[in-house]
Amino acid sequence: MEGRQTYLWRIFATGTCFTLFGLGGLILGLLVFPATLLLPGGPERRRARMRGLVQRALRLFVRVINGLRVISYEFHGVERLGRTGQLIIANHPTLLDVVLIVAFTPAPCCVVKSAMFRNPFTRGVCGRRDTSATAPRTR
Repeated sequence: MEGRQTYLWRIFATGTCFTLFGLGGLILGLLVFPATLLLPGGPERRRARMRGLVQRALRLFVRVINGLRVISYEFHGVERLGRTGQLIIANHPTLLDVVLIVAFTPAPCCVVKSAMFRNPFTRGVCGRRDTSATAPRTR
């Protein structure tokens, strides 16, 4: 019986986390980021401000999913993150890896697949798409 309760809890908690992630992305993209454009500062300041907001939001999300016992994590060598010119590549690339990397790396800059810009839940958080660096599209 305990195994079934644990299984049901994980399904509920995982669904809750997916919902929170989606709602968080929508709220940031539709409400928070547009509001930050009204604050003073040039493009670099706005970019830094928005990256900081994404990082804090993802750290909060990681605390929530850890608190709900959906994941547990442990960092070793976190002080080495964020060095100039550093390239961090996830060895098991999932959306959750990116969440953890962005949440705990100072001033990260990410390369994301184009589908993230078409997804209504992630489009606002991914930022403006730099089309000068993208490959030609094929259909």
